[in-house]
Amino acid sequence: MDREVIGRVAEKKASNVILWDSAMRAAKGALGPADGSRGWIDAIHHAAHLARTRSLQAAQDLLERAKVTQEPLFLSALEAVLEVLPPSRAFTGFDPAEAVLPSASDFEVLENLRRLAYADRVDRPTQLSLWQTEMM
Repeated sequence: MDREVIGRVAEKKASNVILWDSAMRAAKGALGPADGSRGWIDAIHHAAHLARTRSLQAAQDLLERAKVTQEPLFLSALEAVLEVLPPSRAFTGFDPAEAVLPSASDFEVLENLRRLAYADRVDRPTQLSLWQTEMM
């Protein structure tokens, strides 16, 4: 775990492992190649970081240049990430806890990217249906 995770996608604090969002990985210089050759989380985090700092179109263009947009494993990874990241206020109607705010920001841009470019190939996160049920 130390070699594969710590320092690449997370850090240890005492006995806890803290997962990094796309902005933290970019700030620490820990993003791998955007083509996903080291792991699909790298391509996803590149897209999220670019969408957060520039635009959804810039993120979509990056993924197309990296030639990952037709990769079934990339699309499955995107779908899985959207099921586990905490949704942002835009999708729940309330602010997430401070500790998960950066991850919720990743969720927001990735869900918007999914809607823009991959809605025909990546299902809407099931958790959004659960939030809508809760809000009714």
